[in-house]
Amino acid sequence: MKKYFYLIGIAMFYAATTFAQNVELASNESSKAVFTWESQAVNLGKIPQGIPAEATFTFTNTGTSPIVISDVKPSCGCTATEWPKEPVMPGKSAVIKAKYNAASAGNFNKTVKVTANTTQSITTLTIRGEVVAKTGNQ
Repeated sequence: MKKYFYLIGIAMFYAATTFAQNVELASNESSKAVFTWESQAVNLGKIPQGIPAEATFTFTNTGTSPIVISDVKPSCGCTATEWPKEPVMPGKSAVIKAKYNAASAGNFNKTVKVTANTTQSITTLTIRGEVVAKTGNQ
């Protein structure tokens, strides 16, 4: 008799854990927000020193839930960012802007980390280029 109850207990435990996993997978699948980027890297080329340059990153929500961006963090204080504060609904597009101040001459490669409720919670965007120094004739 004990063996009978033991087998029933194991069967019920197995059934309960399998059901719980299936419910969790179904809820995760049905509530995805997905970034689809036109490009995650922008080359600004040669830009004059002292004149800020702006990179625009366009994305579309190709998921089934709204994208909510919670933070956009540049790798240094030389870059300012703008992003949509309202949720981006499925099928809609929006932009994230990154403005580089171009104060120092030379090549640059800066990143912007986007934190959102998407399948990949952190996305890294890159801006690069070369700041051309002012000459004495200007």
